[in-house]
Amino acid sequence: MKSVCLYCKQEFLRPKSTRGKFCSLICYWESLKGRSFKHTEETKQKISKHHNPASTTIGEQRPNWAGGSNSHAIKRAINRIGLKYECVRCGKNDGKIDIHHIDKDRTNNKASNILILCSSCHAKLHHVNGDMMPRVA
Repeated sequence: MKSVCLYCKQEFLRPKSTRGKFCSLICYWESLKGRSFKHTEETKQKISKHHNPASTTIGEQRPNWAGGSNSHAIKRAINRIGLKYECVRCGKNDGKIDIHHIDKDRTNNKASNILILCSSCHAKLHHVNGDMMPRVA
């Protein structure tokens, strides 16, 4: 089917199944130059009405917050403070690694306040310190 390009005014053949208005992508992009793509007030209101609050919240405010047990986040945090990703008690680095805050303040992430432990050693440490209840058989 024959059409006339809206930008260069040349005739071109387009498939019947399309509504091609331009003979090429170059003409299409050239036609967009200098145009303003600002949203109308109505469109801005629609966007804000359907805005996903999870995209701007962090940590505990996110609807899918899992208590901070994300292993990727833990690895990044360990690397950021310059510690090795391995248990300081047994040397394991292949399983689940936990961060133990010596002063029990989860916001104090200084290297001097953190011990990197595997989950087994972390549980044992809390059990020895009396922070955890012993298992009931």
